[in-house]
Order: sequence, then C-alpha cells, then structure tokens
Amino acid sequence: MTGARLKSTVNNSCRYSDLSGVITCESKTTLSEEFFSKSDTYLEKIQFYTITWGNQYDADQFLGLTVLEKDSGRKIYSQNINMSEFRDGDIFNVNIESKPNLEAEKWYVVELTSNTRSEQEKMALMITTLTNNSQGKLFINGKFEDDQHIAMKLWTRESVNSSEIIKKYLK
Repeated sequence: MTGARLKSTVNNSCRYSDLSGVITCESKTTLSEEFFSKSDTYLEKIQFYTITWGNQYDADQFLGLTVLEKDSGRKIYSQNINMSEFRDGDIFNVNIESKPNLEAEKWYVVELTSNTRSEQEKMALMITTLTNNSQGKLFINGKFEDDQHIAMKLWTRESVNSSEIIKKYLK
C-alpha cells in the first residue's frame, strides 16, 4: 500500500524575531534561494513572509516567483503574483496546482523578482538566519548573503510505502 506525505523540504523560519531582517523588493532586485532535493518529490506549496507597511499596490505590480533547476537553469515553475494580494506581516501561500517534479539529488533555486517602478509603493520580504536549509544559499542580485535565507517554507509531496511506516511505528 502506498500513500503520499507532505514534507517541509525548506523550512526557513517565518516567525519574526531578533534574527530577522528585511529586503525591499524593487525592480532589478532578485532574491535567489538555493535548496537541495534529497528524493524524488513534487512541489506542492511555497509560503513566504510579506511586509507591505499597509501600502496599496497598482494593478500592474507583481512579484515574480520562479523555481529553476540550478545546473541547467531549466524553469520548473513560474508565476506572477499581484502585490495587492499581500498583507502586512503575513505568510503568503502559493499553492502550486501543476505539482512539478523535483528530482532526487539535485539542486534547485527559488527566485523572487519585482517589477516595481521607483514611483510605486514598495513591499518587502523577511529574511532570517533560522533555517533547516543550512547547505542552501541566499543571493541578492547575485551577491552571496552569508548566513541569511528568505523567510519561506517550501512544501513537497512524496510517495511513501504505508506498510513501512506502520512497521516503523509498531516497533
């Protein structure tokens, strides 16, 4: 018997603390967070912490979310999210309907970009030092940010053998 298990593949703390920081999302700002997929799995959901300071956003303001295979640059998933959907100090959920496959033993990159022009209201994303993605790296406009990560959770779904799980818990 097989089933599926939802797993937090990347768990960078989305709780505000003294270890948190802020990156303002302006045009020409690219945040890239690397992560490693240990097993074959399916991308289910990405959550990240938004800061809007109560701003109102124009209909043409978007945050671009892209997931890429690190080595090949192949696009796994891409979506433009209208900034008016964000709330201040909130965790935003991106449910990924297409459920793209992440291959075992491969590196991937979550890339966030904004098309905000200088005269438009800005938003920000929280960054943190608290993570289970210690092998992953955060780059801002290609520059490595030591011991920093986007405050986000990346959820995956993997197939599991139910009988193996039952045996494990009956021991």
